[in-house]
Amino acid sequence: MSKLRDTLEKYISTQNIQEDYRHYVLDKMEEEIVQEVVKQKAKEICDKAKARKEQEEVRQRIKSARAAFWTVLALGLLIGLLGNQITELISDAKGTSIGITWLLVIAISVLIYVIYDMEYLRQAENIINEWLKKEQEDDE
Repeated sequence: MSKLRDTLEKYISTQNIQEDYRHYVLDKMEEEIVQEVVKQKAKEICDKAKARKEQEEVRQRIKSARAAFWTVLALGLLIGLLGNQITELISDAKGTSIGITWLLVIAISVLIYVIYDMEYLRQAENIINEWLKKEQEDDE
């Protein structure tokens, strides 16, 4: 017999319960206590799992933020370098056609936007989509 059952039997023997009903009462009390313990343990396990999940999400956000930082840094450097090149092209093109200068400026601007769109915007969109997905899962 289990300790729980022994304890319940001792308790029931101190109560004024008819002998015919003691076994029934004992079974029901044991069942209720076991169910309550299982519920508490299940809640404890769920709480631990939720805490682990939240820690992992924080780690992923930090990782995403680092990646975004390096992307922004690289884009900033590229934009600065391209800005210097545009200035140099403009000064070199003063003696030549303005149309060629504008075509170069437009081409370089398009290149900057393509790099910006491919790296920074896509990464930011992925981060936002992950956060929205997480919020939807939490609401359900």
